[in-house]
Amino acid sequence: GGDIRHVDFHAISMDQMIEAEVPLEPVGTAVGVKTYGGLLEQSLRALAIECLPGDLPDRITVDVSQLKIGDAIHVREIQLPRGVTPKVQVDLTAFSVVAPVVEEEPVA
Repeated sequence: GGDIRHVDFHAISMDQMIEAEVPLEPVGTAVGVKTYGGLLEQSLRALAIECLPGDLPDRITVDVSQLKIGDAIHVREIQLPRGVTPKVQVDLTAFSVVAPVVEEEPVA
């Protein structure tokens, strides 16, 4: 019949580091977008991190309001919560502002 013979429980130890992917969320409107019509590009949608289970954030917010056209925010420049370490190369670009694409008018 329907007797349960064996059950495995996987407990997370609160003092053991875990790895997780956490969404990156831009906050604010970049100067280069607001003032100059540039486009905010998000190269990293989520950040691979390592931390204790109690320190695991549900998301990481990144202030992009100071970005001008040509500026970028790299992983090393993101303010991570205490106890959280990135598990990716710190020189990866997370956000950047690029110049707007201007359609050239054909010359008659």
